[in-house]
Amino acid sequence: MKQIGLIVYLLILVYPYGWCFPMEDLSRKIDITADVVGVETETPAGKTYIALRNKIYWSDNGGDDWKIIDLPEGEVSQVKAIGATAGAFFILTGKGVYKSVDDISWEDLKLKGNMSGMETLDDNTVLLWKGRTLYFSEKGKMRTIKAPEVDSDIKDVKCGNGVIWIFTANKILYADNNGNEIKRYYSREGDEVTNGSERSEIADYDEQTEIIKNVSVCARGRITVSTNEALLVISDPLERPEKIDTAGLPSRNVSSALYTGKGIFASTGKRVFFREGPFSAWSRVFENTAGGTIKNIKTDSNGKYLWVLTGRRIFREDIDLITAGERNTAQKDQNVPEKDLYVPDIQTVQRMAIEYAEVSPDKINKWRQKAGIKAILPKVDIGCSRSDSDNTEIYTSVTTCYTVRGPRKIDNDWDIGLSWDLADIIWNDAQTSIDARSKLMVEMRNSILEEITRLYFERKKLVAEERPKPDMKHAGRIEEITAYMDAYTGGGFSRACK
Repeated sequence: MKQIGLIVYLLILVYPYGWCFPMEDLSRKIDITADVVGVETETPAGKTYIALRNKIYWSDNGGDDWKIIDLPEGEVSQVKAIGATAGAFFILTGKGVYKSVDDISWEDLKLKGNMSGMETLDDNTVLLWKGRTLYFSEKGKMRTIKAPEVDSDIKDVKCGNGVIWIFTANKILYADNNGNEIKRYYSREGDEVTNGSERSEIADYDEQTEIIKNVSVCARGRITVSTNEALLVISDPLERPEKIDTAGLPSRNVSSALYTGKGIFASTGKRVFFREGPFSAWSRVFENTAGGTIKNIKTDSNGKYLWVLTGRRIFREDIDLITAGERNTAQKDQNVPEKDLYVPDIQTVQRMAIEYAEVSPDKINKWRQKAGIKAILPKVDIGCSRSDSDNTEIYTSVTTCYTVRGPRKIDNDWDIGLSWDLADIIWNDAQTSIDARSKLMVEMRNSILEEITRLYFERKKLVAEERPKPDMKHAGRIEEITAYMDAYTGGGFSRACK
């Protein structure tokens, strides 16, 4: 019976999306009574730290055993961020920054409190930020760094390969390790990459909707940036970012991404996906069934473990086991569903997506026609008034005085007026509103067409590869992509397949 139960469990993990790895839940080893603030994994000192709002755990054996760090007594209001270097551990709290070299005693660095975030450079250097200002603290001396390029609140700061990366909601900037000469690297407003005097166009750019969501430092100092439109990997400030193909992956829902030497991981809501190489398909390797959405994914400095952070749970597993399990599953021949005998062409599918999202150009044309007709129709004014009057006469003499009242007079007046503004026939204010809506509709339509086109040809490629040698991995991916395409077409794609 145990063997049957194990087989059923594995089938649930594998079907229908492919391999789903049962990761270790570390919340069973530590008492997580508050939200997880951050994790520092396999630091240069060989330690791993997990920070909650009200306590910090550390481990020196990769997370097998955990101990509690005593926080500065009576001084820490709330832990906001942590950082670790080869010889020191730092915590950012609501009251300031504290440093420890032995995880027992603490030194108050006397830095400004109420900061938004912290990043550590070395044992004596800390970067802090709040609003649009970056603070550079070295050996207790604070230096304020302001630059006109930072024209909105700083969202995150990361350090890698001797470069300080500064991220706002729609810009990426960089500076050297001393914080000198902040330069713009990638501007979502300017539709360009600027490296000194060189300027090059960015393809598939949408300045209205693309927002930077998460930033991670990865293998070999690379930076992975996830936005609501794409995944980017940055290797060098003088080189253009590498755009990761997200075909088959709900890119708008990607909350974080992580580049490793084995491939790239991406989290979306409650799931983690993995892609081994540029020509591989995305495969689901983990799903959080315990509740709560995934906030971040991380790896250690050696690239050994994958860490998945949710609100109050932390999962961990060996990356080699995850990737090996995914590959082994892909190699097993399985019975797969019978494929479509007929699949509509790409133009038909694109029309389905446009019609379902109601972003057809015909909609704007109808608005313009109705705006023209509006100028021909008159403006109608209807009025009503009522008046009451009394007639009273007063007579007086030497000996007498009397009053004579006449009948009350009531008048009701009605009026109706028609007016035209003939200038509206040539141009009216409605045209300006239509132009603005037309621009937004074009951007939305292009985004939908890009995604549905990628899904269509990714599915077509998988079907072609699967037919000679059916396997469960391709079957799950085909079903997943079909579900995404049905979401874009309101189920029209599946109904059209015969």
